[in-house]
Amino acid sequence: MNFNMNLTAKPFKHQQDFIEFSDKYKWTLCGDEMGLGKTLSAIGISVSMGGKTLVVSPAFLKFNWKAEFLKFTDIEESEIFIVGDRFTKLTKDTKVIITSYSRLKLSMEYFSWADHVIADEAHYLKNLLAKRTRNFHNGVSKAHPARLTLLSGTAVKNRVAEFYSLLKLLAHCPSNGKKISDKFRTEANFARHFSNEIVRNINVRGRRVELRTYEGLKNEKELRTYFQKKYMRRLTRDVIDLPALLERYVEVKYSFDDKELENYEQYKGKKEGHIMAIKRGSAMAKASFTTDYAKNIFEETNRPVVIFSDHVDPVHIIASGLKRSAYITGSTKMEDRHAIVSDFQSGKLDYLVATIGAASTGITLTAAQDLVFNDMSYIPADNAQASKRIHRIGQNNTCRIHKMCGSVVDRMIMTSLTSKQEVIDKVL
Repeated sequence: MNFNMNLTAKPFKHQQDFIEFSDKYKWTLCGDEMGLGKTLSAIGISVSMGGKTLVVSPAFLKFNWKAEFLKFTDIEESEIFIVGDRFTKLTKDTKVIITSYSRLKLSMEYFSWADHVIADEAHYLKNLLAKRTRNFHNGVSKAHPARLTLLSGTAVKNRVAEFYSLLKLLAHCPSNGKKISDKFRTEANFARHFSNEIVRNINVRGRRVELRTYEGLKNEKELRTYFQKKYMRRLTRDVIDLPALLERYVEVKYSFDDKELENYEQYKGKKEGHIMAIKRGSAMAKASFTTDYAKNIFEETNRPVVIFSDHVDPVHIIASGLKRSAYITGSTKMEDRHAIVSDFQSGKLDYLVATIGAASTGITLTAAQDLVFNDMSYIPADNAQASKRIHRIGQNNTCRIHKMCGSVVDRMIMTSLTSKQEVIDKVL
């Protein structure tokens, strides 16, 4: 059976460079900055080797992967099998299987079927205790495909230790350099060696509990030796000309009582649920201001606007105040998300409102050049991913990121994000 495909689009040089890097070292991680076309790089590897491909992605990106294969290769739609889609079926002619992390347990047999395994948004595999991570590790270690391609522009989303699982995955390949598991048998050992261990005592129901976290970065040069022959990352500014990306902080005056968070060190000892409730309340309190602000942008530019929130309730509030708008949250069906994005890109919508968690990856919103954060995630990479929905290949206009800020919790988050991002930039 001939599983060859041909590319119908010419890769950029940085994409071709990664295809050749993968051909040489076999099991690799593409950490290119969001918006640089990692999908085409991965598809190019499949074309280069001429084998069968298994794609594992977040569920909401399965149909996007199908569309990308149809867009960038001469594959027939009947040759793509999507696990869980009742309209497709596996045949002897199938060249590409697409499944999701949530269906990995049902898809284990396909690891042995595939010559090339692609893990999209590979930071989904950062937690070694999660079932999807254990299933993926087991699948690739037992099947040992000819190629493994991990894709993530945010391999470290919050802490250096998040890199351990991905490096351990790549260590199964004998031809791509030093193995992280030779020296660091556990994630805790890895975290202690490459991060600063912080011990805090917190009060839980009248009892003092010791809390250990790992922050910052140390032994940076040694860490980089484990990236060699496995990891390639390029920044947008170094490989492609995109329009400028401008950031603006928009001060909003609104009444919300979150003064208890003014002492940031005290905040670190509080329960996360309590903090998130305050954060959500602050986001809801300024949602009406964000609605008016988005309207003003549209009236001035006559161009569609994207609005993000880290919480569902503000999304509903903002979307209800905007005409010709749609919203995407975690409960939006996958096929509906694809239709909403298509309508936005084609000019049928003036506003798209979404939660960061549901729409910050895998979609292109280049019809807009203005993106408004009603409120932001604590995780720097999530905010960066969201910003890159408009600032990516295909964008021809200067992009503007507007960050609504006015409460104590807003300023606290900004301070935390700046500190975390400095560490993440060093690692990546």
